[in-house]
Amino acid sequence: WLQKYPPAKAARVQQLAGEEGGALPGRMVVTPFFKSDQHISIKALSDVFVDNPSYNAHSTAMDTLWGGLPLATLPEVKFSARVGASLLLALGVSYSIARDMDDLEAIVSALVEKPRVARRLRGELERNRESHALFDTVRAVRNLETALKCMIDAAAEGDRPVGERYNLVTVDAVGGRSREEGLEAR
Repeated sequence: WLQKYPPAKAARVQQLAGEEGGALPGRMVVTPFFKSDQHISIKALSDVFVDNPSYNAHSTAMDTLWGGLPLATLPEVKFSARVGASLLLALGVSYSIARDMDDLEAIVSALVEKPRVARRLRGELERNRESHALFDTVRAVRNLETALKCMIDAAAEGDRPVGERYNLVTVDAVGGRSREEGLEAR
């Protein structure tokens, strides 16, 4: 599925997918813009969301995972190329995180050609949606509040970096704090 944007280029993108990528006609579906209340359920009609290794999907991947659509991703070095893997790990699902391009192709093939594998992964995504950190906004808000409080406390105590050295304060899940001083920035 590909959004028809820009509309004038959609036909050319489909043509290139066939010529250069070997996509069969009809396998790449080009759609218009949908209302936000429709787009998640429409995305879930796909077999698999194949992430771009160079620059991963961000909010689009969140939408597809919420809808139970399997995400196949290959993490690379830059932050923007590791988002998909981070989202899957926060959802407790690592099956569709590839180690290399061959592995990514094998994962996508299994999800498309083996309905049992796809059903199992969709079920896991749907079950974990309610119990794992990725969609736990209450936990995310509490963690952000704790981090902000730690920063405010550190500033109030006059805790500032000295040259290229920083103090690290970590907070565990129950609010316990630990401190490491004089860490070198990298």
